[in-house]
Amino acid sequence: MKEDIKKEIDFCMKLWEEQGWCSFGKSTKCEECAALSILRKLHTWEVLDGQKLGLKERKEKLKEKFLP
Repeated sequence: MKEDIKKEIDFCMKLWEEQGWCSFGKSTKCEECAALSILRKLHTWEVLDGQKLGLKERKEKLKEKFLP
C-alpha cells in the first residue's frame, strides 16, 4: 500500500510542477487540493496541516521526503 501511495504522490507532484492543477474535481488547482497532504500523512503519519504551512513550504516538505 505504501508504494501505491508513493506513486500517487509522485503523480501529483509531477502535475503540480508541470501545470499547477489536475483534472480531478473539474480542474482542481494544487493550492486548493488536500490530496497531497492526505497522501503524505498516510505515507509518513506526519501531519503538516497543524504547522500552518503556506503552499511554498508545503511543496518543499513534500519534495524533501519524496523527490530524489
